[in-house]
Amino acid sequence: MAIWAKLVSKGDPQRFLSFDNSTKSLTIGRSPDSSLVLNDMHISGKHLTLVQGYSQAGERCISAVDSSSNGTWLDGERLASDYPVTLRHGNVILLPSDEGLQHLFSFVFIEFAKEIKGGAEGITIVTADTMTKDEMEQWRKIDKLHARLTAETSRLAAKVYSAQDNGQFNLIDEQNLKESNEHMRVAIEDLLSKMKETSLLISSHTSLTKEEKEILLDRLDVKEINFL
Repeated sequence: MAIWAKLVSKGDPQRFLSFDNSTKSLTIGRSPDSSLVLNDMHISGKHLTLVQGYSQAGERCISAVDSSSNGTWLDGERLASDYPVTLRHGNVILLPSDEGLQHLFSFVFIEFAKEIKGGAEGITIVTADTMTKDEMEQWRKIDKLHARLTAETSRLAAKVYSAQDNGQFNLIDEQNLKESNEHMRVAIEDLLSKMKETSLLISSHTSLTKEEKEILLDRLDVKEINFL
């Protein structure tokens, strides 16, 4: 399934939630069964729930439902408890944290089909208004390949940990490891190829400024990737 939206931490891009067509709901909280676990004393066990649905116009949308003790803020306004609020592209969700750590608990909601230039507080987001159909397709392919790579990595890790837990670490099926490794290699090569293609498209784009191109190309920089 293609990812159509993400909720990403402004201070740590590795903290994120992604939404595809099959996503029903995701949760943020201190509980280990949360979709995104945040081990912080200010965060409730089940702090925030994000529910996918459809607007009256028939468009996909994500609603945020706060069920915390310490609150959740949407663009500076505290959410009412247990009341769903529809997220808009570029909205910033702030969760409670210690002073100095707010950037790690501040999340930006991004809808890829509606990306626009000039996000909040330095977040650069590119959208359908400034990107061609081919460029948008390249971004979608990158997300799809990223999901594929993540799945292969998780599958390999599960095999290793399972064998280790059973005291069979040295008995892991070598053929399965080779197959997983090959799948990951192909996924990585595909991902890098699409990233380079997208870099070329951005470089030749006529409606983006030089600064905007540099920011986007920096996000797609593959010069230092030498692990293949």
